[in-house]
Amino acid sequence: MGVIVTRNISTGSSGASGSGAYTQLEKLANEMEMEFKSIYLYYYKELIYNPQKQLINVGIWTDNIKTLKLFNKDLSYNPTKQLERTDLTRISDGETMTKLFVYNVEKQLQTVTTSGSGPY
Repeated sequence: MGVIVTRNISTGSSGASGSGAYTQLEKLANEMEMEFKSIYLYYYKELIYNPQKQLINVGIWTDNIKTLKLFNKDLSYNPTKQLERTDLTRISDGETMTKLFVYNVEKQLQTVTTSGSGPY
């Protein structure tokens, strides 16, 4: 069973009510994720696993001779084998989106924090 993470648009710590509009960072993160997922379907991909059989890297290339790299995604895990961090890089402009996953003591996903390499 998957986990659905929703965006909280309620009143923040500043007291300002959430308007529901996405920030520039959220827009870029959504754009990059969608681009990565659609390119993943049609282009050559190289998947790398660690000795524990966890996926640690996805490289997407234009073809099987690796003429031009399009995306790179690194994945890391905590000691309890839960996904802890992803770093998605769009090679064309060097933009990187990082997601950090935090779990509670029951090993349930609590928060996902997204950050980017640009000026947000």
